[in-house]
Amino acid sequence: MKAAVIVTLVLFLPLPISLAQEATPELSFRSKPVIVAFAGEGYEYSPKVVGAESAKFSLVSGPTGMSIDSATGKLTWLPNHNHAPYQQVSVEVSDGDWTADQEFEIFVLGLNDAQAEAMKKVNAGFTGVDHSFAGFGDSITVSFAWVLDMTWRDQDHSPAWRTSGSYVFTQRGPEHCSQGGWRTTNAVGDLEGRYPPTVIDYALTHDKPEVATVMFGTNDAVNVPTEVYAKNLAFIVDKCLEHHCIPILCVPTRYTWPGADVTRFFPEIRRIARERDLPLIDLDKLFENEPEPLSLLSDGVHPNNSGDEGPYQLHDRRFGYNIINHANYHMYRALIERGVIDDVGQ
Repeated sequence: MKAAVIVTLVLFLPLPISLAQEATPELSFRSKPVIVAFAGEGYEYSPKVVGAESAKFSLVSGPTGMSIDSATGKLTWLPNHNHAPYQQVSVEVSDGDWTADQEFEIFVLGLNDAQAEAMKKVNAGFTGVDHSFAGFGDSITVSFAWVLDMTWRDQDHSPAWRTSGSYVFTQRGPEHCSQGGWRTTNAVGDLEGRYPPTVIDYALTHDKPEVATVMFGTNDAVNVPTEVYAKNLAFIVDKCLEHHCIPILCVPTRYTWPGADVTRFFPEIRRIARERDLPLIDLDKLFENEPEPLSLLSDGVHPNNSGDEGPYQLHDRRFGYNIINHANYHMYRALIERGVIDDVGQ
């Protein structure tokens, strides 16, 4: 008699598709935050998340006056000048099982009380050319092409100096401390003895600007050590202060020559501005706030412009130079609104 053999089959079947789809994945943010705000203008950011059909949003930390819609996550805020230059924000979303956080920094283009008071003291000793503006740096530092377009655009925010023709913008060139390809080392040098004691001294003495936009870094990033760059930049802005010229210090964009890293200068620029209560424009934040920052460049380094499409449009954010010009215009306007420099005719 043969023994019976019993074979037991155990089948491991996958969960029904409907059940597998009901498993809740981890929450995560899928939106790029708005990282730029302008003093006196409304700020909004509506975050997008994946991983839950319904969730509750909360503002963990943020500047005074910022609020959040707990159902949609929409942030609203009306920044003022005293929120400048940076504010930290942390947003949390939760569906009861999963939680996600998004933390970011907002650059606020404005002039806080400390900056305004410090620059009033600088301007109090000014004896140069009233309502004169200079750009110290390289080919990217500032373009004054927007001045022509400003004579009729944005009339609601039009200080008299803008439309009266009573303003002076210095020219480009080595003697004006504004030259394509320049580094901070050029500005603190004597240019082969032609402009003693230094180029920046010469430009300030001969052009006598009331305000100067100062931005170096794109070319320094190639071979200038960070500590040398910081020392040179501090020297340049201190020379401006010594000549009672208000320096607007700028953080350049992160886009520079292959193999170079300009972002290593960013903490130094912010430190120099903070220690002296200088007006600050963070162009890197302004460019990164746009949907496609690389589309704002003509060659991967230099900003593009309107070219054959017409004159510079102050508010046309398709062009990199327009963003730079618009930021400078806002800061010039802030200096007037906050009583640091007089409007023409006053």
